[in-house]
Amino acid sequence: MELSINFFFEPKSGNEFAEYEDAFWVRRVDGDGTLRLAVADGATETSFARPWAELLVRGYGKGNLDSKDFCGASSAQEESTGDAVQVGGLTTLLRRLLKTVLWRASSPREIDASKRTVPGEPFALARYRRCWRRYVGSKSLPWYAEEKLALGAFSTLLGLTIYGLDSGRRRSRIWSSIAVGDSCLFQLRHGKLIDRFPIVASTEFGSRPELLGSSEPERIVQTGRCVERSGAWRHGDSFLLMTDALACWFLTMIEAGHPVIETLQGLRDRQSFLELVTHRRRNVDSTSDVMLKNDDVTMIVCRIGAER
Repeated sequence: MELSINFFFEPKSGNEFAEYEDAFWVRRVDGDGTLRLAVADGATETSFARPWAELLVRGYGKGNLDSKDFCGASSAQEESTGDAVQVGGLTTLLRRLLKTVLWRASSPREIDASKRTVPGEPFALARYRRCWRRYVGSKSLPWYAEEKLALGAFSTLLGLTIYGLDSGRRRSRIWSSIAVGDSCLFQLRHGKLIDRFPIVASTEFGSRPELLGSSEPERIVQTGRCVERSGAWRHGDSFLLMTDALACWFLTMIEAGHPVIETLQGLRDRQSFLELVTHRRRNVDSTSDVMLKNDDVTMIVCRIGAER
């Protein structure tokens, strides 16, 4: 199956890429006809949010994390009518810790259920939280930063799995998605928006989205409520995964009747994306509010085959 996948990302205006706190993942599962995509938005107000966001997209993309790991019984189900391409810049130290904590975790001497700090905490999520703690524990920080660090890091997460890419049977052509927070998925068909998840209107965005924390549940202020959705895909469908600032702008433009779908589908390189983001951050609507919030922006665009 022919796939066209592009990913775009820009930090806040005035920030360096070292300050970019989103993360994304694109992975084709070899021989399985399955594609995994994920984006996450690390909360700027928390410490070491980017490593936590990177761990979450990697965990979902590798198939090590799913809804039961994120939210357990709090998840809600909705139903709709390979090689890693990009990891989002994991540091060398974080990669090394991942190798130690995750891929050697089959040995009881490395990590076992007794090392969970919270009874009943999902095992896979506990492993990723442990990896984050080991990573931040390697840093030398002033006392006030250590106090903030004790609260942990927070991030949204949106994951999409597309099945049946190598199957000739239409029944196998399905997708499933999970979300914690306000990173969004949009499904397009024949140039029209046919599905949106988990947010359906621009007015639903706020300043306090659900977040997934790196610390144990009883130590964190917010535990993310996970929602799930599934649907079917056809040849020629496109999926857009966006972090919140871009998703809010996209829905606002859709609601105003602007041809934003054509604009985004026409992007081909980082320069064209940068020009779009820069222009829209400076542009204002009738209420004098910036149309595109000055925040980190990330988008994955995946098109499956040609329209039939």
